Amino acid sequence: MRAHALACVLLSVVLVGTACGARLTTAQRSAGIGGLVSTQGNNTSAGPQATSSASTGPNAIGSNGLLTGPSATGSAAASLPPGGNGGATATGVTATTITLATASDVSGVQPGIFRSSWQAMQALAQYVNISGGIYGRQIKNLLLDSKADSVANRAAVTQACDQSFALVGSMSAFDDGGASVGQQCGIPDISAITVNHARTMATNVYPASPNRPDLFNRA
Repeated sequence: MRAHALACVLLSVVLVGTACGARLTTAQRSAGIGGLVSTQGNNTSAGPQATSSASTGPNAIGSNGLLTGPSATGSAAASLPPGGNGGATATGVTATTITLATASDVSGVQPGIFRSSWQAMQALAQYVNISGGIYGRQIKNLLLDSKADSVANRAAVTQACDQSFALVGSMSAFDDGGASVGQQCGIPDISAITVNHARTMATNVYPASPNRPDLFNRA
């Protein structure tokens, strides 16, 4: 019985892994990898926070945070609904782009500690943009360095409030710095995980991995 159970588990893992991999076309995989390979070129020294700089590869993210290369052709104008998409409808939203900010510790006491959150968001943008965007809009990354510092986190959230539609995928050790700023401006904040109580309990924050002291994770 144990052997049969183990075989079933292994088969399930293989099938799930195969199914997940099959969802990506060769072009989509190449676009995601192209965005990740060059993230070491991100500028983390210009000002309190830095946005992504130009990258390389067949389908890379350019200095404007958008997909470049062969796969970008026509993607921004794809999937427009009848009558258009409403143009600029909110902060960080234009007729052709949606800016998503990611505020994470990339420099500071442990350089590069949460750079992977930037890379993940760049990969997401690549995947969405190569698939036609969202109602004719491409995802544009605004990568902000919170420098493992509460003051820098506050500055990053302030910039995100002014320039982006939402904070997505952020990871900061001292995320309490921007808690009150984000709640006041009302920006949707889908952090990877919240660390400090003030950020965890802010009413605009919906972390992908909840860390509330007053609730238990059940799933």
